[in-house]
Amino acid sequence: MKAAAKPAAKQVVAQPSAQERYRMVETAAYYIAERTNFAGCQAEHWAQAEREIAEKLAE
Repeated sequence: MKAAAKPAAKQVVAQPSAQERYRMVETAAYYIAERTNFAGCQAEHWAQAEREIAEKLAE
């Protein structure tokens, strides 16, 4: 008789430090601005980048 398969262990992923998170948002904001040819509001680009990073980090 085969043993029942064990459920996969949940992998623990460390959250980035505040400085790492800042750099992630900064980079994302740059690419968002680049997509719009650097037109628009920097604060809006930053806010969008924060939302995207938060979503990727599942916060």
